[in-house]
Parts: sequence; structure tokens; C-alpha cells
Amino acid sequence: MLKTSLKNFLVQSQLNKILRYLFAVFFLSYQSSYALNLISDAEIESGIKHIVSPIIKAANLNPDEVKIFIVLNPEVNAFAINGQSVFINTGLIKLFNDVNILKGVFAHEIGHVTGGHIVRTRQKIDELSSQTVITTLLGVAAIAGGAPEVGGALMGGGVHSLERSMLRFSRENEYSADQAAFKYLRLSQNSPEGLVKLLEYFNSQNLSVDKDKFKYMITHPLSSERLFAAKTQENWTLDSKRNHNDQLVYNRVYAKLNGFIDDPEFVINKSKVDVDEFSRDYELSIAYYRLNNFNKSMSILDGLIKKEPYNSYIYELKAQFLFEYGKLDEAIPVYEKALSLNKDDDLLRLELAVVLINSANKNGNIQSVDQYYKRAITLLKTVLISNPNNAWAYRNLSIAYGRIGDLGASNLMLAEEALLYEKLDQALKFANLANKYKLNKNLKLRVGDIIKSVRDIKEGSVNG
Repeated sequence: MLKTSLKNFLVQSQLNKILRYLFAVFFLSYQSSYALNLISDAEIESGIKHIVSPIIKAANLNPDEVKIFIVLNPEVNAFAINGQSVFINTGLIKLFNDVNILKGVFAHEIGHVTGGHIVRTRQKIDELSSQTVITTLLGVAAIAGGAPEVGGALMGGGVHSLERSMLRFSRENEYSADQAAFKYLRLSQNSPEGLVKLLEYFNSQNLSVDKDKFKYMITHPLSSERLFAAKTQENWTLDSKRNHNDQLVYNRVYAKLNGFIDDPEFVINKSKVDVDEFSRDYELSIAYYRLNNFNKSMSILDGLIKKEPYNSYIYELKAQFLFEYGKLDEAIPVYEKALSLNKDDDLLRLELAVVLINSANKNGNIQSVDQYYKRAITLLKTVLISNPNNAWAYRNLSIAYGRIGDLGASNLMLAEEALLYEKLDQALKFANLANKYKLNKNLKLRVGDIIKSVRDIKEGSVNG
């Protein structure tokens, strides 16, 4: 009995090592957006998209199909997952205010996308883990045959082989992505200098590494090797004028992040200013607001609006500050102005709808209250046309419908929200409540769809 337990323990121990390693590989290579603190800011996202679109086109991809996400994380990192989704850490943007670094890193990540590295890595893991399972089973047979030393060596060797193979495979992918990055930068007439600058930074962080000892135990090629490859690239034609304009766009992305992320006292008093005058005022307006110097912040923003009266993002920021400061009625026309200048911005629609609902709650004029709620409903329904999985839109629609007395639609919106969060019992509860009220034909059909979906899911879980 003791001998059998020992065998089981040894086998399970080795399998656990395999599973832990595979989990680590998946976690590091395919970080889930659900575990990330993502920044939702149309100006930052559109600014970066504008900068990198020529690179995307150079890779024969459609810029509209490549999704860019900004991660609130101080680490200098970027990664690609799920096909054409690229995640960029704020730490990378804020390390240097250099648009060429963003371009170089983005070109590298697009190299992973076009190289199919994400899918190939999953396939490699399946292939290697299958081989390791076979080795482990041979080890089990050896232990059962009375040779525990041989069996242990077989199983341990399988795990070690898996680890070395995956690391080598990862380094090959990284080298391939670097080569693709140089190609896409050249085709889009962008400079490789940013990639060189970043690799010099990484190389300076790795000076203490024992290169001979650890060369084959890392996921990326040594920074010194990558740096040599970058520096030996042949010269190519650059679009200097576009790069200058891209840097101005990047200045605003950089300044906005500084204003919201850095200590506001530091932003105001820092000795070195590395952005243009407009961007400097931009970060100052945010820093002063965060220090509760509302009037100073508003004064700076009004000055920026005079310089760029058609810049919707400046109006949006002013409206946001007015709303958060409790000046709801003043925020509404500023949000409306921003939306008139940027009619396709669903985030603006959602923000304006929230302000209208909150303002209506405080307003004593019955006629204007009703208008506010109806305007909010129109805005939120428009948001859901392009983004049907926006839970916050459903929640605010429920509030607006409820305030104008449409309790059927209000409960239906709560059912939609609950369904998105996979709270099946709540979804069923609110759908049944909605059914008790008079609904138009389309809403009635949707209630029936939700009830059927919940029941099908529950029956499938039970049968499964």
C-alpha cells in the first residue's frame, strides 16, 4: 500500500510540475484583458491608432480590425493576444516621450500577429505536452517495473525538455518579430531608432546577467544580440514631416497620462518639460484639477479651447471636470459641443447620457426632466447599436426608462445587464418582471429570447 501511494505521489508530482509550467506559459504569453486595468480614453486610443496605422497597413492588415488597448501598468511592456489585439502598458509610453519607441514596439507586436505566433505557440504547447505525457508514462512504467530511479529521471527529464523547448521556441518567435518589425518600419517610412533606443535601455538593465549561463534559459534573445541586429539594419527612406506631426500627437497622449497618473505636485513643479506648449498646458490643467484648484484648471482649458476651438477632446475634458465638480447643468452644453465635433464617439454619448440622467434627478422642472431622460435614452440606444455588450449602457437605460414610468423596458434593461454578467437567476427574474408590463412587439420578443436563453443554458449545464 505504501509503495503504491509513493508511485502515485511521484507521478502526480511530475504532472503537477507540467501543469504549473503550462499555466505559467499561458499566463505570460496570453494575458487576459479581464485581469488587466484598461484605460478607456478615446483621445489616447485614437492618437495611438493614428500614429501606428501606416505600420498596420505595411503589414497588409486593416487598421479598423486591429484593436489597441492601453493598460494602466508601470512596467515597460506590450503584448499581442487573440489574433489582432495589441496591449500597450502606460509604463512603455511614459518611459520616454519618443514616438519612435511606440512605433518600433508596435511593429514588433504586429510581427507576432502576422507571424501567427500566438496560434503556433498554443500548437507547440500541445505538441510538447503530448510528448512529455508519453515520457511521464514511460517513467510510470519504469517505477511500476521496479526501477524508480530510472522512472524519476525519465519524468524529470520530460519536464526539463518541455521547458527548454518552449524557451527556445519563444526566442525564435521574438527574433522573427524583430525582423518583421524592421520590415514594416521600412515599408511605412518610419525610423528604427526607437527600437534601438529601447533595446539599449533593456540591454542596460541586463548588464549583470551571466550571458553564458542564462542564454538558453530566457524567453527573449539577449538584448545585446537584438541590439546588434537593430543597429546593423540598412538605411531607408524616412518621412520626417509625418514623424514630426506624429510626435506632436504623441506629446498629448504622454501629457494626458502624466496629468492623470503622476503626482500632481510633481507635474506642476517638474524642472524638465519635454513636451510642446499646448501639451504642457494640457497636463497642467489636469494636475491643477486633481489638486482641487478648479478655477485654475478651467482657465487653462478655456485657453486651450481658444487655440483649438474644434478639438472635441478639450471640450470633453472640461465637461468631465464640470460634471465631477457638481456643475451638471454647465457640463451638458459642453458635452453636447464635444459630441457635435465628434459624432462617432460612443464614450461621449455614454458620458453625456449619464450627466443628463443625474441632472434630471436634481432638476425640479418636470418638462426639462422628461426631455433629459428621453435624450439620454436616445443616446444610450445609439451606443448599444455599435456596442451591444455595454453593461453600463443597459444600467443607465434602466434608470431612464424607470424615471419616465416605462417599468417594462426598465426591467428588460436590467435583464440584459444581468445576462451579460452571466447572472442567470437575476436575468430570468427581471425578464419575468418585464413581461408583466405592456411592451411593444420588439421588446416582447426580446424578453422571450432572454427567458429561452437562460433556460437553455441551465438545462445544458444540468445535462452536461
